[in-house]
Formats: sequence, C-alpha cells, structure tokens
Amino acid sequence: MGEVQALKNARVIGETRNGYLQIVTEPKDAGYRSYVHRIVEAENRSRYLLYAHEAKKIGESLSGVEILYGKRWRDDAFPGELVQKPDGSWSQKEEPGEGRSR
Repeated sequence: MGEVQALKNARVIGETRNGYLQIVTEPKDAGYRSYVHRIVEAENRSRYLLYAHEAKKIGESLSGVEILYGKRWRDDAFPGELVQKPDGSWSQKEEPGEGRSR
C-alpha cells in the first residue's frame, strides 16, 4: 500500500469511480512507467478478488460492489489526490470544507 500511496501523492494514479486505480499521468521514463503499471495491475487484481468475494458473500452484482468500493476509496482519499468524478473526468479531491458555502 505504501507504493500505491506514493504514486497517489505524486499525482500519477487516481481512484476511479468503479473502485480501481488508473494511471492518470503516464510517466515518460520507461523504467518508472513499467513500475507504475506493475503496481497498478497488482493492486487492481487484489481489489478485483476482494470485490468478487464480497459480491458473492452479500449476493450483489460485481459492478454494484465495484461502485460501492469506488465511492469508499474516493471518500477516503486525501485532499489533493486524483479522483474520478461520476462523469468520468478527473479532479483533485478538495480540502475538507473547501468549495462549500457557509
């Protein structure tokens, strides 16, 4: 998880609306790009297994569980991390209370 967090902190990857990681800024360096792809693929494989198990356990569709976890991951993201909006666009998560009228 430390490697995933480091890539999030670098704004290279973000949390998608369906519960998986996605590379948002493709690294130019071939070695680093390969590393990023390996980390994202491994984490997404683990997430898929978790979601499939959870879907079977609670009798929900896989896509329903993916969306549920996607919301959780985005809600738990730190301010500044990249998160995918429901329309598919990307933004940085706001600071708590930021953008809200008082």
